[in-house]
Amino acid sequence: MKLSQIAQLGLAKITRAGFFHVFGSNVINKLVAFLANILIVRFMTKDDYGLFSYANSIYSMFALFTGLGMISAILIYCAEKRPDDEKARYYRYGLTRGLAVDALLVLVMFAASLLVVFPLEDAGFFIGLLAPLLLIDYVFQFETICLRSKKENKRFAYLQVTYSLFYGSLSCIGAFLGGIIGVIVGRYLAYVASVIVGVLLLKGLGLGIKDAGQLKREEASGMWRYSIENGAASIMGQIVYLINVVIVGQVLIDASSVAAYRVATMLPEGFLFIPSSILVFTGPYFIEHNDDMRWFRKNAVRLFAATEAMMVVLAAVLIIFAEPIIVLLWGEIYLDSVPAFRVMAASLLITPLRTVCVNLLACLRMTRENLIITALALVANVLAVFVLTNMYGIVGASWAVLGVISFAAVFSAVLLERRTRYTGDSASV
Repeated sequence: MKLSQIAQLGLAKITRAGFFHVFGSNVINKLVAFLANILIVRFMTKDDYGLFSYANSIYSMFALFTGLGMISAILIYCAEKRPDDEKARYYRYGLTRGLAVDALLVLVMFAASLLVVFPLEDAGFFIGLLAPLLLIDYVFQFETICLRSKKENKRFAYLQVTYSLFYGSLSCIGAFLGGIIGVIVGRYLAYVASVIVGVLLLKGLGLGIKDAGQLKREEASGMWRYSIENGAASIMGQIVYLINVVIVGQVLIDASSVAAYRVATMLPEGFLFIPSSILVFTGPYFIEHNDDMRWFRKNAVRLFAATEAMMVVLAAVLIIFAEPIIVLLWGEIYLDSVPAFRVMAASLLITPLRTVCVNLLACLRMTRENLIITALALVANVLAVFVLTNMYGIVGASWAVLGVISFAAVFSAVLLERRTRYTGDSASV
């Protein structure tokens, strides 16, 4: 059989499995979100957008703690090979315990909105308005992870597209009609509508949650251990971007600078959907083969090569055409974002390695190692951002992100290479 015929067979197989539905839905999601963000920026004054970005960053940091990582634990325990009745117990436990955690987070957010004095006036008020959204968001995430664990990639893609269309359109309408409050109301309506669609898509899949029994103590303990360790690592990895917005606001005490930094990060961060989309599709397969290092190592190399090839091209385009891109999308008022934008674009050369390694280490249940690396990276990030923002403004914050991502990527890659090399027969790839 010719190589071209083999390639066609592989392409047909992943097409049937729903890869292009997943990837296509992520393209649509990011495009809709990106266009919505552009419109929201234009519908608001620069100071209002800076205030909203600050409040939303605080909300997003709380959202990182959603369920203390239970969503990821549901995926790992329900995508692995085990009886359906046992999976049903994990589904039910993950849903109920995750919602309980988020209820506590909502109370903490309310308390913070009332008691903490934020550097930007009225930030606390908007943080309080956003707080209950955590509960609805968790239900939506639970629906998506159930579809992923069952490899219902086409249904997963439909739900994602539905959510992005609701979210983008209602947020823009809200921004146009009511400014910051309008955006928040639009988000609530979008989540409620998406959850309803999710319920319909899950019908007939046999989750068995209603009739599921209780997890044994050792099962629950194992799920919490994975959940907390992997969740903590995920939080620290994602908070690198969010915390920089807050630190810029704290150090510079200027809503205009916060808005400029947010614009500089928006497009480079948006393109991270490419490696993420591939990992959303491939994740359950790597979990299924987490005891076969020969398969795991070979396909990990392929996964990294595929993601890196695309990101190299994107990074080059963004760096070269940074200025016209900023003017075209956000206007000349945001030209002060160009230097930071170029640095963030350069980080796209490193993020595929970091993203792939972190996710594959999680598939191998190496949550503790992930946690150590991300903890060190977070500490380094906070120190670097604070110092470099004081010295160089928003450009300094961008350099801090690039340095931290590079540090974490190298160490994660070393760990993954060693784990796959020294386990079983994995030396022969």
